[in-house]
Amino acid sequence: MSACVVAAFSGLGLLLDYKGFLVNVLAGVVTLVAGIVVTLTLVERYLDARRTEQWAKVRSYTQHAIAVHVCEIVGSLFQHYDLPYEDVVPFFHGHRDPFSHRIQPAFDALLSALRADPPAATENNSPSDQAISYQEAVGWDLSEVANVLTPRLLEAQAEQRLVDGLVDFDEARRQLRHSIIAHQQAVTQNVFPSVVELVESAKRLHRELVLAQRGGPAQP
Repeated sequence: MSACVVAAFSGLGLLLDYKGFLVNVLAGVVTLVAGIVVTLTLVERYLDARRTEQWAKVRSYTQHAIAVHVCEIVGSLFQHYDLPYEDVVPFFHGHRDPFSHRIQPAFDALLSALRADPPAATENNSPSDQAISYQEAVGWDLSEVANVLTPRLLEAQAEQRLVDGLVDFDEARRQLRHSIIAHQQAVTQNVFPSVVELVESAKRLHRELVLAQRGGPAQP
């Protein structure tokens, strides 16, 4: 019945003033289409904002988790090499505040100590021999960063500089593992330099994590 009434009035409109009627119909269609476009645009912007907010939370959590693992990896050196206690203390507190302003300077002090070829903590072990037990001790932390947290951060659209830092750190991890395999097969004594390179890479990665997390320059 409603359709018949609409058809009747439409026919009457065409008979009385078909030009005006068509203009009104066209204007109505344009208004309807414009309304749909505006609505879809607003909905899409809302959804984009929600996705951005959600990914921001994922990035923040993941960056924090990676920073904690980096502190664990570096701080564990104290158990395997004769290093000054004060150089590693900031890393011990990394599980509470992995973005502390004390950590970057601690990297510098620790690297200076490592470049001085400290003796292994285990008697009769060379620094390269000790690197094997060190790698085993931090293996889980290294695996979590490489196989769980890095893919998650890539999915969350991390900043390119941070991605580069993660790639650099993963390459240092792989190099350490390859050096250990070569040492076990031929006693090369070339593993310890890979430990130093891992810490150097960890310092660069940690700085990028601080920049990404705080949105500004890392504190000196």
